[in-house]
Amino acid sequence: MITLPKNIKILLIITLVQCLLWSVYIVFLKPQLGNTSIEAVVRSIIRVSIVGIPALLYIRFYEKKRIKDYINKNNLEVALKWGLLGSIIIFLFFLFSTHFTNFKFPLDFPAWMNWIIGSPLTEELYFRCIVLKELLKRYNPLVSVIVSSSLFLAFHMPQWIFTMHVGEIIIPALTIFAYGLGFSFLWIKTKSIFGALLPHSLNNFLYMATSLVR
Repeated sequence: MITLPKNIKILLIITLVQCLLWSVYIVFLKPQLGNTSIEAVVRSIIRVSIVGIPALLYIRFYEKKRIKDYINKNNLEVALKWGLLGSIIIFLFFLFSTHFTNFKFPLDFPAWMNWIIGSPLTEELYFRCIVLKELLKRYNPLVSVIVSSSLFLAFHMPQWIFTMHVGEIIIPALTIFAYGLGFSFLWIKTKSIFGALLPHSLNNFLYMATSLVR
């Protein structure tokens, strides 16, 4: 029987609660709001809060550390270089896999609050700067990356499993898991949130701009 360290158990519980809360929103609240501007704002606030608040509470009250200890601005130059490299790869991926004739610069507030700024920032803080970092203290990099990427995927699953057929879930699930692997690699190389934050934000921006997500 595998005995998990206390902090890993806490992080697993937090992720489970995040998944449950996001599921409650998708199943019960979203249908009531419909596809409206109010729903977009509510969705943005809930999504960012579900990830960001537990991350901040974990850092402040469990680890008793400062947020900047997790963000790590000391490796900023290295992080920006790797982040730029990751961003170029993301851009090329979109360039050769989507039709840029559909490009439309997203101007609405919820798009920036949720997809482009809020979600990338809070998800990188939690899944890479906290979860991956804690896993790496106790397990080898391969196990740590796979587990953290799996939890990253699990958080995204509710928006698919309640709205899509099983066959339709495979590609987005594999895509999100691959992103988790890539962002984890960038964090390991830089030990800074900025290494993965730049390509993560650019990825979400391009999804919005090319109408793949609305």
